[in-house]
Amino acid sequence: MLSVKILLPQLGNILPVTPFDFKIVGQCGRNGFRGKNVRWFETDDFSIHYSEQYQTGTAWDCRWDCHPNDHTTREHFHPPPDASTPGEDTTYSTDWRDVLTTVLTRLDDRIEAFWNQ
Repeated sequence: MLSVKILLPQLGNILPVTPFDFKIVGQCGRNGFRGKNVRWFETDDFSIHYSEQYQTGTAWDCRWDCHPNDHTTREHFHPPPDASTPGEDTTYSTDWRDVLTTVLTRLDDRIEAFWNQ
């Protein structure tokens, strides 16, 4: 079962730019769920969060980010299994399609490894 929810951009007084949110949530059998949350801003800042949550209480998370902060470079990756901060400095393509391709390739590798366990 796959549920897709798209949140349209909303103007708000918290963020100076209008974000676009895209969420994909899918169930992992009876043991938990997987989800991706993509948030992209007009400034080309972004956050792509992947999460696996299990009924056992364990989780596996990672996040690709591009935004100003005080703990890493603007472009950084929060590695699994807990998407820890401060994360690792990295570089991303300036083309959003390449960024999504990179993320989806990494997730495809994760899902394949998961099923091969």
